[in-house]
Amino acid sequence: MSILFKLSFFLTFLGLLLSIKGVGQKSTNQLPKTATLRSSVRSSFKANEFNLPVLNNEDEIVEARKIKEEQCSTCRKDYYGRFLDVNLDLKSQGLSYELEDGTIWLLRISSLSALGLQFYFKKFVIPPGSYLHIYNDNQTQLLGAFTIDNLNPDERFATSIIHGREAVVEYFEPKRVQFSGRVFLEGVGHVFEDMRAGGSTIQDPGSCVVDVNCQEGNALNAEKKSIAWISTLDSNNKRLAKCTGFLINSNQSSNPPSFLMTAGHC
Repeated sequence: MSILFKLSFFLTFLGLLLSIKGVGQKSTNQLPKTATLRSSVRSSFKANEFNLPVLNNEDEIVEARKIKEEQCSTCRKDYYGRFLDVNLDLKSQGLSYELEDGTIWLLRISSLSALGLQFYFKKFVIPPGSYLHIYNDNQTQLLGAFTIDNLNPDERFATSIIHGREAVVEYFEPKRVQFSGRVFLEGVGHVFEDMRAGGSTIQDPGSCVVDVNCQEGNALNAEKKSIAWISTLDSNNKRLAKCTGFLINSNQSSNPPSFLMTAGHC
């Protein structure tokens, strides 16, 4: 199976830590540039809009199950989304606004039927001082800031899920930089299964398995933070799949690296 991207989502009680290819995807607490502007200025900013094709979620679920039966009938891998090809240069197709200290580019990605959106960049190369955010319309869900610390050797980058039918991609670049940033989006994941807490369909593990979030699992409150939700993109059928794993590390090491252990089908 050919995999373009592999994302490991480490679920904790406080939030979501995302890693790509085993390298932690850091984000800072820096707010989007638009959020730091006066409300009168911010309200005048609009974003160019890119509309994704409309998919029937029920049909996508049926097709995903068919693919699983044909290709992965014995594994617990479940498809939750479909990869949609796009070719978007944020600087060319986003709406730009010149500020005293730099430039903002805004691009809204919309779908009439998606339950969530996931973003795949074929090129994410930005200079020091620049940062990228992705958020929903009212910024109740915010990814980023992603900075120079998020650059990968292959120049690719991917994100976790923004729930809902639309998201805004915002990129800020200061006036004086070492080079001009390049932010190219090659795909958007159309989520057709509700991935929010309580919404995802999970197979019954059986009566012998105790849910670690129940009272019986209280003794494992620290250990359960090592559990990972893993998202993979299968380039053979352009479907997004989910499975699980867990972090392990030597008890003699105070400074990981940690390793992610998971089943072979991930």
